[in-house]
Amino acid sequence: MEVNTGVYTEFDQNNIQFSELADASVSSASIPFVFPPHIWEGKGVFMDGGTVYNINMEGAIRQCMDGIVDDESKIIMDVFLCGAPDTPTEEEKVGNSWSNYFRGRGLDKYYGDTDSLA
Repeated sequence: MEVNTGVYTEFDQNNIQFSELADASVSSASIPFVFPPHIWEGKGVFMDGGTVYNINMEGAIRQCMDGIVDDESKIIMDVFLCGAPDTPTEEEKVGNSWSNYFRGRGLDKYYGDTDSLA
């Protein structure tokens, strides 16, 4: 993601050169609060795109459709999630504001992280 504009940027063979793979990798690994954003000379300031777009299934499908297959039904994708969020439990007893806030965050994270798979 380009930090200054907030635009999700997908790096592939169509928009970067082989010599730029290191910059693309560092940009993608710049996880907020762990590593600083990567300043890519001439392109912008980037950080990990997973902050807004966790699993880019659409990009993978687009790559397959670009001259490899002619129908999406011919694409098979395996997804392995490491540390996937726990499935939300049934409604819990209404607690205080903090417990309700964190429950809401947990539900949002679960459903937000699995949107691309659906």
